[in-house]
Amino acid sequence: MFLALDTATEHAGVALLNKAGHVIHEKNWLSNRNHTSELHIAIESALVESAIGINDLKGLIVTIGPGSFTGIRIGLAAAKAISISLDIPVVGISTLDVAAFPFINQRDQIISLLPAGRGEFSCAVFRNDENDSSILAPYKKIIEDHIITVDELFSFIDEQKGPMIICGEITDDLEDRLVQMNNTIIHIPPIPERQRRSGELARLGYRRFTQGLMDDPTKLQPVYLRKSAAEENLEKK
Repeated sequence: MFLALDTATEHAGVALLNKAGHVIHEKNWLSNRNHTSELHIAIESALVESAIGINDLKGLIVTIGPGSFTGIRIGLAAAKAISISLDIPVVGISTLDVAAFPFINQRDQIISLLPAGRGEFSCAVFRNDENDSSILAPYKKIIEDHIITVDELFSFIDEQKGPMIICGEITDDLEDRLVQMNNTIIHIPPIPERQRRSGELARLGYRRFTQGLMDDPTKLQPVYLRKSAAEENLEKK
């Protein structure tokens, strides 16, 4: 049994996946900046409702960012604690990979986005590649997680020639601007379809387990892409 934890943004979730790779429990919720208590309650509920003891867990799957500094730390700390205490493996998954995962069989290029503050976005780009053997196959990440401005995003879109899916957590302002482009190659899935789900995180993490690509819980680090406001303020002093 595998436990998946996602607290990278306010869209949080917990899922349980069995050894055959099937999701047997999934809960997703909009967190009110209270990830710590909500996460522990959700884990306990998942185990109780599925009649599973914590010692039945064989592995942990967790989002490692990008996302909220605090949210990422909470989920990663919980995954590490359980992994180390039970001596079971853990895998860390990019939040942007999870957002893109539901669309990898549509053959369009995928742009995965998360708000990064300051009017910017965390971004990764994926393209169909039948020869790729990564956990996102038949897709390959062609542009790694990075920070992008809205102007840079629109410039990138203008350079593309084929159809593309824009997914993830898209702000209302950005969606309005994308719609106003009236670009026929852009497809923005409805909010329920593009909202990140812990069940997809579980399935994606399971691919890493089946490939033997586990992480060392003592060395697994969050992906922030930029320094926190506190770190930046400290450097200015």
